[in-house]
Amino acid sequence: MFKKGKFKVVVVVLFLGGCLEILTTSSNDDSEQFLFAVAALDAWFLYRDKLPRKPEIYSDPVLLYQSLNEPYTSFLYPDTAKYFLSMMSTSSAGLGIRTDSTKRGYVILDVIENSPAETAGLLKHDTIIKVDDSDVATMSRIDFINIVRGQKGDEKRLKIKRAESVLDFNITIATFMTPSVFTDSLSESTAYILLTTFLSATNREGGSAQEFRQALEKKDWASNIILDLRQNGGGEIEQAISIVSELLGPQTEIITSKYRNCNNNARYCITENYTLRTEEGGDFSNKRLCVLMDENTASASEILISALIDNREDVTTMGGKSYGKGRGQVVLEGPQSCIAIITSMQFMPVKGLDYDRYGIVPDIEVSGMDIVERALEHLEGEVVTKRKALNASRVRYLFEEFSVEHMMPLAITKEVE
Repeated sequence: MFKKGKFKVVVVVLFLGGCLEILTTSSNDDSEQFLFAVAALDAWFLYRDKLPRKPEIYSDPVLLYQSLNEPYTSFLYPDTAKYFLSMMSTSSAGLGIRTDSTKRGYVILDVIENSPAETAGLLKHDTIIKVDDSDVATMSRIDFINIVRGQKGDEKRLKIKRAESVLDFNITIATFMTPSVFTDSLSESTAYILLTTFLSATNREGGSAQEFRQALEKKDWASNIILDLRQNGGGEIEQAISIVSELLGPQTEIITSKYRNCNNNARYCITENYTLRTEEGGDFSNKRLCVLMDENTASASEILISALIDNREDVTTMGGKSYGKGRGQVVLEGPQSCIAIITSMQFMPVKGLDYDRYGIVPDIEVSGMDIVERALEHLEGEVVTKRKALNASRVRYLFEEFSVEHMMPLAITKEVE
């Protein structure tokens, strides 16, 4: 929505307030979007030497932003902007179950709150023996996932074995808020936590940070934690700070930031430096950690990894080199709900090497699907038993089902009114 006298700040830079007071009306005139794009760029763009002296020579805002040759600064027209904003929550279409294969079919390990599956009455420990007209007992994992998935509005007919009863359910696929954190137990001393994104809009009040704390409390018995950040393209910086605060002491330096600081009306903007620190917390800083990462571990995820590496010698990173995005963006909504995404922050590790464009190299480079087993062996110092290998295999399916697709690597902050 375009507010009179201001641009709506959908996502505002960390520690900054701010709206722009350049345009004063809302209309369908494309020129208004262009003026909005120019004003937003002039106020918030961090790399001042790249700003064009004559922005009016460009025919539209997209070309103007492309001329900067800055990969994370872009202008989105309303249709694309709508899709971008939809990525800022964990809303998903599906049934809302987590399963594991057995000889009889696929047993339900979890039913997600407020999902179509919960509404229909499916329960944890139910066993799915048939989907539509297909028996699933001998079905491969991939085939099973494909047959239970569908489009919003599709109906799935499930035959369920519950204790000694066989029940039939007709469930319509619908959208619901999924968690961003998933857990499992791998052994008597090691727990697994999958963190898919850093967002405030999840199925828990408090977002990913609250989910993560609850996961740590649930797995407090574990002396070892495998924290899986593979495919985690980032999210909101505030959420990342809250999460890393659980794993470090209070007021620990997380990362240094160079950023654009604008007053409430963006009439006066300067570039400043700041060091981000942990909040109160640190209740789980005694857990031994192995962090899994890959080429799509990016942005806010890299802030978390960098902070752990800089402050905890007992943390091991494993997997592949990370994406390499040490920049943060402000997101501004303009006329007709267009959006300007502008790089306004750059991050540097407190102690380590700059990872922007280069990525973070893990302590132990591992490729392939047995990475969880390798992490388990590393933490426990022994060869993984058959039972533990089965647990690690179950976790692999969890990762494949619930990893989040990001439109772009994200390091942004929460929505403000």
